Amino acid sequence: MKKFRDLVLEGSFNKEIDFPSVSVTLNKYTLQLKFDSKDIVQNAGYLGEMNPWLTSLCYMIQGKSLSEISRLTWKSWEDLFRTEQLFWDLKFEEEDSFFNLSLELLKAATDIFRGKEYLYQETSPLVCRCFGVRESDIVAHLQSDPNASLETLAVATKAGMGCRSCVSQMAPWFEKKSVPVKESTPSDPIVCRCFKVKESDIFTHLKIEKNPSLATIGLSTKAGTNCKSCVKDLEILLVPKTTKVSSHFYQNRPNSEWLLEIDYMLSCFPLAFDWKMEVRGMKKTLVSISFDKAVSQLEEERVAKELQDFLAAGVDAGLTFFLRRARHFSNARG
Repeated sequence: MKKFRDLVLEGSFNKEIDFPSVSVTLNKYTLQLKFDSKDIVQNAGYLGEMNPWLTSLCYMIQGKSLSEISRLTWKSWEDLFRTEQLFWDLKFEEEDSFFNLSLELLKAATDIFRGKEYLYQETSPLVCRCFGVRESDIVAHLQSDPNASLETLAVATKAGMGCRSCVSQMAPWFEKKSVPVKESTPSDPIVCRCFKVKESDIFTHLKIEKNPSLATIGLSTKAGTNCKSCVKDLEILLVPKTTKVSSHFYQNRPNSEWLLEIDYMLSCFPLAFDWKMEVRGMKKTLVSISFDKAVSQLEEERVAKELQDFLAAGVDAGLTFFLRRARHFSNARG
């Protein structure tokens, strides 16, 4: 692990990187990130004056996944550099700032990479994620080269030379020598990138489905059933629908259906696998869930609240989810 002082003195991340997947500018600084086909940060760099926070940020996120860097906070710096006085001296000065520039740049970059460009600006959709080639780059190539092909595009931009998952998407453009209809627009963004599910598809499902949930969305559109990075966005879209529910007809639905839906939603909870969580039963509106992990009482209470919020939003706001240690259930059985 490099020392904070060495990172600041080297300034090795203060540079432009080749073919970034994301490039975002704020306050005369530009953060550039290059992801591989599995959403791991291959390379990171920034343009502008030397900045210790952007330098250390680039160092910290290299080799990390999109979900990991999305959870980065001040505590991440403190955990890594807590023994170095220079870090604490500079952090003391930074705390007077209205916001942290490096975290704001990172938030914008991850949002843009997830397809939320409309929150910041109307940018051209990303086509080749390996080399950061956008739709506008392909249009420009088609217009500039009368004999444009996938091969000439690869020479000019490297599009399609990485994981090659974008080749089938680009091929029709060169067959017709025309630009296809956009996959998504700022007003209708893609929510689930794995299965190309747009926001309008989710709203359509909410109108059709009587009791919409993350489980029914997954069954209908496959959204949220692969990498699960879109689950948070799906929960937000579900909130207006679930908050309008005035009554819950539990007696009109067998427990087996509720338990199947709850079991699916539990598998989407970030800590479910590590904590070995398992649905144990349901009595009226109370659902029992066991876990098998050595944790403090305080941590158990914190996770229980997170689980309640997560499952209530995804299944039904009228249900109560009770988290208990697995040994309590085994003792109860005698």
